[in-house]
Amino acid sequence: MNTFIKIFGAVLLILVVGFFALNAYIYNEKQAETIQNQEAFTAYFQEQIVERGVADIGMPIEGFSGGLLIQAYPGLEVSDFEGVQTFEGHYEVSSQGQLAFVRDNEEGPVTSAETTVSKEGYATLLENISARLEVPVYTLEDIDAILEEINTRENISVQIGESVSALGVTVTPLSIVEDSRCPPQVRCVWEGRFVINVRIEDSVESVEEGIEKGKPFIFKEREITLHRIEPTLFEEGGIDESEYLFHFIIRTLYRSE
Repeated sequence: MNTFIKIFGAVLLILVVGFFALNAYIYNEKQAETIQNQEAFTAYFQEQIVERGVADIGMPIEGFSGGLLIQAYPGLEVSDFEGVQTFEGHYEVSSQGQLAFVRDNEEGPVTSAETTVSKEGYATLLENISARLEVPVYTLEDIDAILEEINTRENISVQIGESVSALGVTVTPLSIVEDSRCPPQVRCVWEGRFVINVRIEDSVESVEEGIEKGKPFIFKEREITLHRIEPTLFEEGGIDESEYLFHFIIRTLYRSE
């Protein structure tokens, strides 16, 4: 009888220890998987937000600071940068709602990259935006949805006959309607006009419209503006249509609910 009790107790002890060991292993594996996923999500978010930001405003020499990210992504809010780490400090939001840089190491050397958002900073930024928009991140598609929400403006460059898509619309310059801009080295009382015939379309509808430089055209929930033309001035003797490069700003007028 005593032998049976001893054997039973030993088996029970092994089972209990094994149960807790298994649970600890599962927990550690899940923790490791969670950390790995978070690192992958942060890397993807950083890659995409930088890539799209560069397409809009160009590549900053030292990388993106908080201010430059806000410039590139109109859907970002100052509050999104609370606690976001940089190469030499972090961001805080003042009581007046302004973005402020706080240096963490007062004794260290100051560099021109002090306000550049770090890898850790992008992780914090993603967490803050996710919480504000109430979009939990479980997949890369969730990050794409977040980027679509904050990216309410795109800059595109296109030539005659080319098509470029951004924010759900496709822009195709068709022909020059008018280029009465003042020629270089000539004093003009009127700066002239530039009008281009453009096809604008989405998956449902297509329209053709004459768009004048600097005057927005509204297509559904998008505002399309021709804001710059190359060459910048009309050249005497004329310009071949194939030489023009048109720079448009496409902006979302209404945020999704």
